Amino acid sequence: MALSKIPSEMQEALVADDIPVTRNYAVSDASAITVATSSPTAIAAVTLTTTGGPVLLIATGDANPLQTGGWNWYQFYRDSTAIGKKVLNENAGGVSINGAWANSTIDVPSAGTYSYQIRAWRGTGDMQYGETGSIQAPTICAVELVK
Repeated sequence: MALSKIPSEMQEALVADDIPVTRNYAVSDASAITVATSSPTAIAAVTLTTTGGPVLLIATGDANPLQTGGWNWYQFYRDSTAIGKKVLNENAGGVSINGAWANSTIDVPSAGTYSYQIRAWRGTGDMQYGETGSIQAPTICAVELVK
């Protein structure tokens, strides 16, 4: 819910109680991409200038396997540094049996401007992200949690 839709007396209470209120965020506008390499490859990215608050990262997507079987890893990066946990997407079915995936983490950087990416890389098999084009491409959201 937007803060502007909350009654003003409740807004003051929320801010006074140190509950994060944020207006600093970025959402990707990624393009379709096929990952056919064992090198971590950015499949969605955003740039965010922070004031030093924690940054909530959320990424989602749909992986279309280009062969029977195969798997890919996913992990967040801040610039060139891997952060958070890796997620594995495995295809135990056939070609074009898509698998949804998601990952989230909280980063605690100092104030600055950062490139956040969700990267994918091949375990075995190639994966297509955005099977029907860029409208279906992966998404990453970066939200600085500030009061």
